[in-house]
Amino acid sequence: MLFSILALYNSSVTHRLIFIQVKNQSDKKTFENTLNHSKSGDYLALFVKTFKSQFQVARYNQTPRALQYIQGLMTLEKGKANMERMEEEIPDSEYRAYQHFITNSNWNYRAVLSKVAKDTSQLLQENKALSKRPTGLIIDESAHLKKGKESIGVSRQYAGVAGKVENCQVGVYLSMVNENRAGMVDERLFIPSKWINDKPRGKKAGIPKEEMVLRLNQS
Repeated sequence: MLFSILALYNSSVTHRLIFIQVKNQSDKKTFENTLNHSKSGDYLALFVKTFKSQFQVARYNQTPRALQYIQGLMTLEKGKANMERMEEEIPDSEYRAYQHFITNSNWNYRAVLSKVAKDTSQLLQENKALSKRPTGLIIDESAHLKKGKESIGVSRQYAGVAGKVENCQVGVYLSMVNENRAGMVDERLFIPSKWINDKPRGKKAGIPKEEMVLRLNQS
């Protein structure tokens, strides 16, 4: 869901939002950042602070850690944005703090996605008034190739990024789109049947009991 926040990266202190610029269907992941790079860090910090209540955990707030993690995603080369590299590149960051933030901290990820969705909807309403075109929803999957067997949901399954069956995780993503602007508003990790049928494995991995259910197309 932190990638969703990137799609709502702020472009001014008044929180005018910047969106992924869709070039065409075959290159929909290409985007342009129109910000002045000397100011982008300040804009990003201001924007992430608007999620402060969503990152509040008891008396501790995880907003500074969320900012560092997002800075890592933006700074590091694609495919190399792991926590070890983030610790090296992002000032005052620490691997164990990242690990706690991602794995153990109980900040409300559903509240984060809900705010992203509401802010996206509001901005696309403004864009719709200018474009005079309808707003749509795009549902798409994306595979994340893996080498091990411990990542939740990992299995030998079709990976679109490779064009064949591979050991991977599969995520399902929902985006709102108007004209050439889009923002990701929700996401889910696909859990294969072999995981659903192996309750001890799912429990060991920390999958919530309510998610250990095989969902089939009812049509």
